[in-house]
Amino acid sequence: MPKRDGLETLKWMQDSLTERPPVIMLTARSAKKDISDALNAGADDYITKPEDRGVIMARINAMLRRNATVGAFDTKVTYGKYEFDRIEQTVFFDGQTVSMTAKEFELADLFFRNRDRTLSRNYIMETIWRTTAALATRTLDMHISRVRSKLDLKPENGFRIFTVFGYGYRLETMDPK
Repeated sequence: MPKRDGLETLKWMQDSLTERPPVIMLTARSAKKDISDALNAGADDYITKPEDRGVIMARINAMLRRNATVGAFDTKVTYGKYEFDRIEQTVFFDGQTVSMTAKEFELADLFFRNRDRTLSRNYIMETIWRTTAALATRTLDMHISRVRSKLDLKPENGFRIFTVFGYGYRLETMDPK
């Protein structure tokens, strides 16, 4: 990292964040002292580069399982006028069932789980389609347009999907008027 190293970042997180997310250090430093220093400073895992992408993903998934927050795996969850049934993959808006494809549901659920966070196109493509955003495709844009329309995502309903030019999208929580 250009301005601060991993240990400085961990210290900053401990000093500045009320809820610290799990941390996996991914670094070229492989000395036993570097590993023990990072883990003792608060890192939850340590991966030395280069490492296989599959191994990195498996460790991230294991970290997510160990650190799942309350509600992360709830089967039914409500966000304002929207209720998600993750077992049936159904969304209810104002008590009415919204007809969605499986991918549209996954995309909507991803956005609502990450409200007010900007998600990169690459992250969304890898998470929902398990592919990279480098592919020449308008699939993501088309699906986002459909989710916006089907869920009637606009400020008066409490949420809107905001395009972050050149990067990705963010589901913003709005104050319904």
